[in-house]
Amino acid sequence: MSITNLVKMMHTKFGITSEEVPFSEEEKKFRICAMQEELDEYKEAETKEDQLDALVDLVVFAMGTAERQGMLEVFDEAFKRVMFANCKKEIGQNQKRGSFQLDLVKPEGWTAPCHKDLVFDCESITREELLEKCKTLTREKLDKNLITRDELRNFITKNLYVENFAQLNHEGLIVLYKNLIKTN
Repeated sequence: MSITNLVKMMHTKFGITSEEVPFSEEEKKFRICAMQEELDEYKEAETKEDQLDALVDLVVFAMGTAERQGMLEVFDEAFKRVMFANCKKEIGQNQKRGSFQLDLVKPEGWTAPCHKDLVFDCESITREELLEKCKTLTREKLDKNLITRDELRNFITKNLYVENFAQLNHEGLIVLYKNLIKTN
């Protein structure tokens, strides 16, 4: 089972998913403190076991925060984008982080990953704008052979009960868009 599924399962068990309980500024402050606590535990850890425990707890809080903010569904895609962008960096020293010799530095012309399409508020745009986003994303996925037309058609007819996504209402387009983003 993936880390994202385990985090969702834990939040579901305790009734604290992003769908059940709104994320607040107070919770954001709490989660920042919790993640800092885990970083401090890692810093002070004297054994590999304590280091591992602190790192796992840090990831649990980070992924839990992503879930609480409704970003868990797109986290894998965002992670891939960051990793691909990081792989375009070069080994070197970064003055901001103490000039460690094995740091990754941005070469000239390096471009940071964009996550705007992953976190826009589907509810705040019109059905027509969302339909265009779905069409664009579908073309990209088909062009990259990440999905086939048959897979797309099967998903739409089996899960959304229409013949093509032009027939979907706003809520159906949101479901389609989120599923297209998750497609590797």
